[in-house]
Amino acid sequence: MKIVIPAGGKGTRLLPITKSVAKEMLPLTDRPLLQYLVEEAVTCGISEAIVVRSPEKKNMEAHFARDKKLEKLLGPQKINFLDSLKTLENKIKIRFAVQKKPRGDGDALLCAKWKIGKKPFAIVFGDTLFDAKNPVLAKLMKLHTKTGATVVGVKEVPQKDVSRFGIVAMEKDKNGLRITDLVEKPSIAAAPSCLALVGMYVVTGDIWKYLKRARKNHTGELRLADGLIQMLKEKPIYACPIKEDWLDTGDYAGYFRANLRLAKRRPELRKILREEMK
Repeated sequence: MKIVIPAGGKGTRLLPITKSVAKEMLPLTDRPLLQYLVEEAVTCGISEAIVVRSPEKKNMEAHFARDKKLEKLLGPQKINFLDSLKTLENKIKIRFAVQKKPRGDGDALLCAKWKIGKKPFAIVFGDTLFDAKNPVLAKLMKLHTKTGATVVGVKEVPQKDVSRFGIVAMEKDKNGLRITDLVEKPSIAAAPSCLALVGMYVVTGDIWKYLKRARKNHTGELRLADGLIQMLKEKPIYACPIKEDWLDTGDYAGYFRANLRLAKRRPELRKILREEMK
């Protein structure tokens, strides 16, 4: 299975730093968020990742490309600083597609279509991270294998926040929790529940025709959620509830929270955090 990581947005909630640095390349302890997403894909057995970037985000490709000059400069004593990247080199192929204008995550997926084909594939949005010991994406892949259907990750959010997300209603059947309704960024009154799409999916290969049927919104964006709404009219979609803490790094509060959570996992940083909290 392949994975697509849409990462062509402007990151406006993280301005001014995202004026020059892609939000997916902001550091979380010692590596950018994008690297964490690729590492999780490797853990799930995925062999190829397609990152959809904007034209100006060339530093994403530079991060994963081998730099022989830097390796020579580091020498044998410091070459281990690049170990996490060198491990990825041997385990996953990372390719890039360019989304010329930010026309929505659905449009970003269509930019990667020629690299995917008609087979099922995973999708993880570029600001989605979970505080979990085991990869959350593996749960979605397992449910997809069981049902043969599209699977979406969902998590309950406060009612006041429902207008920020795609919100679903669901019911139980013999295969799991089947989606019965999906509304993109509803008002509080119109929300069918407080279960939000969390930016993690495993979709069947016919998602392309449903994206083409979907209408662009009032800002001219094509959203994946609108393609899923079209799919729901003809095919089952299943929900995979996620219990792990969602570290939404798309705003400053979530970004700093994610840094603190990840720092606590590392002994050398836990000591610093304890000292600073005194």
